[in-house]
Amino acid sequence: MKKIYFLSLSLVMLSAFSCSSDDSSTEKEVIVIQQNKEWVPQKVELVSSLFPYSFDYPHAEGCDKDYIKLMENSAAKLYEHADTTCAVTESSQIWNRNGNQISFSLMGNQVSGNVVLENENQLIIESQVSQYSAYIQEFYPEYAQYLPMLGNANAKLTLNKR
Repeated sequence: MKKIYFLSLSLVMLSAFSCSSDDSSTEKEVIVIQQNKEWVPQKVELVSSLFPYSFDYPHAEGCDKDYIKLMENSAAKLYEHADTTCAVTESSQIWNRNGNQISFSLMGNQVSGNVVLENENQLIIESQVSQYSAYIQEFYPEYAQYLPMLGNANAKLTLNKR
């Protein structure tokens, strides 16, 4: 169940598009996300001056990697592999787009994000950590005490094309 929520969280970060506010930067390449494309979550990064931290997405060891497929009709399919059996659980998620923001419900809370880089092989999405408070408290209670210290920290999700 943890990974289904994690994949849902990945979906919102994956499904948005926007332009960088820094037009002088050559590092940020943003293209409108192509639908019917499959993306594999790779890394999550906490962007904070106090607690910079990153970790690999928790794919089930010895199994195919979890992935997200965006569909043309604002629907997405999330594919999660079980830790011990590698059995695939498929779930669906509906998301809404408004301009350069995308949102969906995660544990009853609206969540949104922005794409900061997209090319043929990689997608990086950023959103505010504060949006995931309920998720963190539910599934990672050992980190809940740090939420007030994170302030305006952002989370970055890196996905690779499947």
